[in-house]
Amino acid sequence: MENKQKSSSTLLTAERTLRILSLFKKKTYTLQEIVDELELPKSIVFRTVHTLESLGYLLKDERTKTYSLGYEVFRLGKAMNHNMLIKKIAMPIMEELQEKLGETVCFVVPDYVSLTALQIADIETPHPIKHTVNINSVGYLHCGAARKTLLAHLEPDIINKVISKGLPKITENTITDPTELKKELAKIREQGYGMSSAELVPDLFSVAAPVFGYEDEFIGCLGVYLPSYRLNNKEQKIVNLVHYYSNRISEEINS
Repeated sequence: MENKQKSSSTLLTAERTLRILSLFKKKTYTLQEIVDELELPKSIVFRTVHTLESLGYLLKDERTKTYSLGYEVFRLGKAMNHNMLIKKIAMPIMEELQEKLGETVCFVVPDYVSLTALQIADIETPHPIKHTVNINSVGYLHCGAARKTLLAHLEPDIINKVISKGLPKITENTITDPTELKKELAKIREQGYGMSSAELVPDLFSVAAPVFGYEDEFIGCLGVYLPSYRLNNKEQKIVNLVHYYSNRISEEINS
């Protein structure tokens, strides 16, 4: 009962927050104007607006006492446009890779706010037995080929932050020791790809390689995953193709 009440309260808070942000599509507002427009208690509006301001989602003009959208909103919009552009460039190349292998192909980018992996595109295998991941779903960075490859190419301080949050054991093969994980990340950087066998999902094999933008800016990862029983000694073929097509995407982004 208590958990349900907390969940309901959280949803209500989120709804109020989004309603306040949605107001700022066309103009600036004073605190009282927000109260009048949304017909919410002033105390609730004050707390929510203060939180949004402290996080950078709203800016306050001290002279006029009005609020407008902050830089964090524009940063999120830029990230969304960036992901849409990457998806547009990557999809035709992902289709080629999927046709060659017949297995699920995905593109994953880092979410720097939640320190997780965000899958922005995929092309599923036609095989009836497959592992499905929802688009825009997020997940831990320490397990699975694409996620580990993402983590391997992030800044050292971000890697340490991810480790400090804990390395939950998802399967028997999940790496949960920080020292072992750092060795694995170094190996991924050195060889140019990541590989996983049942680290995230039992009996699931995956390979991923990094994609780079202008001036070698790390963008994300191209990955392939399939049930282990369909491998049939094709590991090296998959590695070679994923590596080749990740380079193709990098070239397209930089062209």
